[in-house]
Amino acid sequence: MKKIKVVLLSGCHWCALLKGALESHNITYETIDADKESTLADQLEDLLNTTYYPIVLIDTDIMTSYIFRAVDVAGVGITSLGSKTEKIGCIDIDTMVTQILNK
Repeated sequence: MKKIKVVLLSGCHWCALLKGALESHNITYETIDADKESTLADQLEDLLNTTYYPIVLIDTDIMTSYIFRAVDVAGVGITSLGSKTEKIGCIDIDTMVTQILNK
């Protein structure tokens, strides 16, 4: 079973769009407030080399995936972080939701 956590910033337009899209697909998820959990947010930004939100963490029995909003089209794709992790940069909310559904 996969466990989905969405790291959000208050007042973030893209975060609100993702929340709405996940809810319209009846996807269960937990939220993490990046403003309140700033240490975790900073670590994720460093790990993924991004400052853009939202960031989605998906834990499955097989691996952990980090899905985040990317701005640079050249940076989109899957990059290995280790044997059981991957990072996936997505340009838009629909692509993020598709990746979440496919994990």
